[in-house]
Order: sequence, then structure tokens, then C-alpha cells
Amino acid sequence: MDTTKQPIVSGLSNQLEALNFKALLSDNSINLNRNRKHIKSTTRGNFRERILRKVQNRISPEPIQEDSKIPLTCQFQLFQTAMKHLLISGQFMGLNPVSRISDHSPTKIRFTVLSWKFVYGVTIGIAQACATVLCFCKLLKDSVNIVALAYFAFYLSTGCNTFIFLRVASKWPTLIKHVYETQLDSYIDVKVKNKCFAAYIIFFSMSMTEHMLSLLSKFVITMDCLPKGSDLFESYIIRNFPWLFEFDVPYYLPIGVILQFLTLVSTINWSYSDLFIVCMSIYLTSILKQINKKIEMAGNSNHLPIPFWRTLREDYTRATRLVRSFDDTISSVIFLSFASNLFFICLQLYNILSNGVTSKYNLLKEMCPNYPSGPLGGYEQIMYLLFSLSFLLGRSLVVSLVAAKVHSASMVPASALYNIPRNMYCSEIQRFLDQVHGDKVALSGLRFFYVTRSLVLSVAGTIVTYELVLLQFSNED
Repeated sequence: MDTTKQPIVSGLSNQLEALNFKALLSDNSINLNRNRKHIKSTTRGNFRERILRKVQNRISPEPIQEDSKIPLTCQFQLFQTAMKHLLISGQFMGLNPVSRISDHSPTKIRFTVLSWKFVYGVTIGIAQACATVLCFCKLLKDSVNIVALAYFAFYLSTGCNTFIFLRVASKWPTLIKHVYETQLDSYIDVKVKNKCFAAYIIFFSMSMTEHMLSLLSKFVITMDCLPKGSDLFESYIIRNFPWLFEFDVPYYLPIGVILQFLTLVSTINWSYSDLFIVCMSIYLTSILKQINKKIEMAGNSNHLPIPFWRTLREDYTRATRLVRSFDDTISSVIFLSFASNLFFICLQLYNILSNGVTSKYNLLKEMCPNYPSGPLGGYEQIMYLLFSLSFLLGRSLVVSLVAAKVHSASMVPASALYNIPRNMYCSEIQRFLDQVHGDKVALSGLRFFYVTRSLVLSVAGTIVTYELVLLQFSNED
């Protein structure tokens, strides 16, 4: 090849390569511009969709998905697991008739009047209301005595308790939703389940023991005074339900069975409200105690940023809001529980102090030819009276002390915050202290009183005062 043509060919090839490179750059730039426009359009669209979703969620929040799996470290899961036995057993007595009350999906927990649980609860309440009216009529018909007054107060308190739990049931789904959305999943105490189950076993076993002793003492008295040829169960029913058979109501076996069932349900109902308050207080106290532990651990560290204390204060605020939600739902239960316990303590103490424990047995010896016919040699009534009074006093004291722990736990952060070093002190800690001192966090009885430790001494003083007054009037009579 000629040497003169080589530089020309090489020059042409270089120019062709340059042109191809420019075309390639132009094509890439066009593609890049198209991609940028596409990305901008898609991002704008996604941004608009996000804004629309946020606006829609604020206007109408998205419902909780029923099929969503709730983790084991969730407050709602802990609450449902700890209260399962309590809530289900309560529905057997017509209390808190909520559909699927122990379900682990909050959207499935509903209150409806078109359910057999609600109808059953209303039926129990109506039966207790009828018994209350009949006892009141007998109280007006005869002279006022301890037995007639006790029957009237017993069915009045249990009937009111049944209808109060119908009101609690109407608020229960809202309360459960608040527990689900509380955002306090980092403050879980797994011991709550065991504590609630232990309280459930102790209360129910003591309540059933009291009921069995009551049945034993009444059956023994019926056997002591039973005429020859009479039916034991018929004599027992007529003797122990005078508020019904003294109004010329004929005796039938189904009536006796229904009366026994009503007595059993009412006896457990009488103790159930106290157990309910204890379990709710244990759960709420556990959350506040976990927050207090975190505050104490934070106080031992050298330096923590301001956002940490802000988050901790907001968690404490959520816990106090949860306490208020529970108080709005169960405050009527607390009021009735304290009122009925106070009345029956005064009544039983007055009965024992004024008449003595063995006064009834002197009458049985004179009037009943079969005395003693019981397995305990005539001491069945004494055992029942002493056990019933002890159980009532212990139950009232436990309810007061456990419910008062909610208020005590809410005041613990103050002492821990005061011990924080000077170099860690900030405006969020000061706001935290102002919130602890300026807000009263406690369960209440319809806001008439707050359950604190000082309330226990006030109730004890009230009992002593009323007993002295009653004994003084009885001595004058």
C-alpha cells in the first residue's frame, strides 16, 4: 500500500470514530433526559398518593386488620392472656357480656344486645331485681332485723353489680382498642399473667368455700328442726327463702333449683367485682413500675440527651391516659364494691358483737329436737360466721391495697427525677416533675373518692365509728 494514502485513511477512520462517539453521547443524553422525566413524574405521583393517604387516614383511620398477627410482646396480647380466665368465668354469671371477649384480634371484640350472653345477663339481673323487691316488701312487712336486712342488701348489691357490668360491656371494645393502640409494648411485665391467675384461684376458692360453709350450716339447721316425714330439700328452700314463700307462693322443685342457682350466681358475683378490680390494678401497676425502672436506670447513667427524656415523659403520659381510660370504664364497679364491703363488714360485726356467736345455738337446743345433727357437732354456723367475716375483711383490705398501688406507682418517678445529677438536668425533666406532681393518677369510685393508701385508714376509722354508734343504740333499745 502507498505510504501517502495511509495518513488519509487513518484520518478518515478517526473522524468516523468521533462521529460515532458523538452520536452515542447524544443518544445517551436523550435517554437520560427521558428517564429523569419519568422518575420525576413517578415520584410526583407517589408523593401525591402518600399525601392523599395521610389525609384519608386522618379523616377516617384505617381499620385494624383482623388477620394481622399480634406479637407476643404486645400489651394487648398480655392483657388478653392475663385476663382470659377472669373474663370468661364472669360471663357464666351474666357479667360483662361481650362477644368474643378473649379473642386476640381487637376488631372481633364487640358488644351487641342481639346475643345470648346479653340476654342471659339481663335475665340474671331481672331475677336479682325481683328478689330485691320481695326482700324489701318483707322488710317493710315485718320488723327490721339483721336477717331481712342482709337479704335485701345482698340481692340489691349483686343486682346493681350485674347491671353495672352491662354498662362496662358497652365500653369494653373501646377500652380494648385503647390498650391495643397504647404504644407501650416496651414496658411489659410477664409476671402479670401469673399474678392474675393466682388472684383468680384464691378468690374463687375462698368464695366457693364460703358458699359451701353457708349451705352446710343452713342444711344442718334445717335438719335439726326438721319435722318427721318432711322433705329435707323442700324444708330447706322454704326456710331459707322466706322473702318468696311468705307471700303464698307454692313450692315446686324447679323453683327450688332456680333459687339455688340464683344464690350461687349472686354469691360469686359478690366476690367477682373485687377480683376484677384487683386484676385490673395489677395490670396497670405493672406498666407504671416498668417505666419507673427505666427512669431509675437512666438516672444512674452519666449523660442522656434531651430527646430521651422527652420520649420517657411521653410514655408516662400514655400510661396515665390508659389509667384514666380504665377508671372511666370501671369506676362504678369500684364504687359499688367499696360501698357493699363497708356495709356488710359493719353488719356482720354488729351481729357478732351484739348477739354473740353462740346465742343462736342456745335457741336451737331449746326449739329443735334433732340438735345437733351436723358432722361438726353443731359448730357449723360458728365456722361459717368466722370464715365469712375473715374473708370479707381480707378481701376488702386486698382490694384497697392493690388498687392503691396504681397511685403509689405513679408518684415514684418524682423521687427518681430529683436524684438526677445537675449536669443532666434539662427542661424535659422539669416538665416531667411538674406533670407527676400536678396530675393525680389513681383509680376512683365515680370520682367521689380516689383509691389511695390513706383511704384504707379512713375506711377503718369509719367502721369503728359506726360500730360504736350501732352498739350504743342497741344497748339503749
